[in-house]
Amino acid sequence: ENNAATEDTRVARRADLAIGKVDEPDPVVAGEDLTYTLTITNAGPSEASGVMVTDTLPAGVTLISATPSPSGSCGETEGVVVCDLGTIASGGSATVTILASVDPSASDLITNTAEVAGNEADPNTEDNTATEDTTVVSRADLSITKADDPDPVATGETLTYLFTVTNVGPSDATGIVVTDTLPTEVTFVSATPSQGTCTETASVVTCDLGTLAPRGTVTVSVAVTPTVTGVITNTAEVAGNETDPNVENNTVTEGTNVTYRADLSVTKVDDPDPVVAGETL
Repeated sequence: ENNAATEDTRVARRADLAIGKVDEPDPVVAGEDLTYTLTITNAGPSEASGVMVTDTLPAGVTLISATPSPSGSCGETEGVVVCDLGTIASGGSATVTILASVDPSASDLITNTAEVAGNEADPNTEDNTATEDTTVVSRADLSITKADDPDPVATGETLTYLFTVTNVGPSDATGIVVTDTLPTEVTFVSATPSQGTCTETASVVTCDLGTLAPRGTVTVSVAVTPTVTGVITNTAEVAGNETDPNVENNTVTEGTNVTYRADLSVTKVDDPDPVVAGETL
């Protein structure tokens, strides 16, 4: 009767999950894309089941896609990305690649936090959360074009310069200022922007145009009166607070032909009428 022994052993599952995160690029330009790569590892000793990753995107960041590997699925609700990675073997790993766009108005530092959890007890929860800081910089490619109307123009008539300022992006352009140094051969009449304000001092028109979103435009209409004939040249430039990757399109010059124009007219009266033949008319 004592030649056999039976022992019941309770088997517990324990899986040490950990998560790491890297961002690319850092710094990122506001208005461009940012990639977070999450790496999830299972240090065991048991396999981890029901592995879930939750990543709360920072304000000003919009999800484009979330791709798990080697398997699983991801979804997003109100800026929270949740990925079901299923089972990860002891010693195994999985990744989640999150592609997001950074708002053109974002600035300074954005912080992203993700965490991982599974069904099994985790002997070390300190490595279940990963936080990554990303520096956001702004870059706005401003450009300016100009048209004159009419050309040629007569002295004493109104000549209108129409400036068009465009923000090619990728970030919002703030503190936009257009400076137009008028030719000495004209007299200033008015300056009208589609947004912002313009002032004129000593033949220099300065327009504070405020903020312009990527692909946005603003116009400024400057009216002058030419005083001499010949070709007059007008140059204007635009600048903003952000770094401009292409300053070659920040200045524009326009030449206008100025001519004399005089509208002569003649009238006639006769006296007397009728006149007598032989008398003076």
